[in-house]
Amino acid sequence: MRFSEQLLLIFGLAMDGFAASVCMGVSMPAGPQAAAAAAVVTAFHVVLFAAGHLLGAWCAPAAAAAPWFGALLLAAMGANMLRETLAAGDEEPSGTFGLRRAAALGLSTSVDAMTTGFSFALLSVGLWMPLLLVAAVMGTLAAAGMAAGRLLGARFRRGARLAGGA
Repeated sequence: MRFSEQLLLIFGLAMDGFAASVCMGVSMPAGPQAAAAAAVVTAFHVVLFAAGHLLGAWCAPAAAAAPWFGALLLAAMGANMLRETLAAGDEEPSGTFGLRRAAALGLSTSVDAMTTGFSFALLSVGLWMPLLLVAAVMGTLAAAGMAAGRLLGARFRRGARLAGGA
């Protein structure tokens, strides 16, 4: 697999982490907590990609349920975000998104990183270069997503939270 193919695949892989970061940015003020939340999403992508790669070297059937697990976690997070937004009415959100929620979003959006790492192992692609690409691309997109979320949140707070939950 060529470098350009790896980069495009990893960029596509990072899109759900970017979307999650935008949603977190809507609900979280700028600062150390926002940077930590972006780092958590990135770390989950990196760790699960590596775990998938290692798993792919050992056994294929174990990864079949991974996409369903991620889909269920994302659906639960979206439903909870919708419930909280509708319950709050026109009140401003507290801004305390929390790292525990960031970890749940990070996990749910990076399960596909595990299956991608698994696929890379089956294609005999080495681990280290793609792992560095995952870290660089996801880290950049998570930071950009947090910034975009803050801009959207400042302008379209309630509508952005409803769209993010949906």
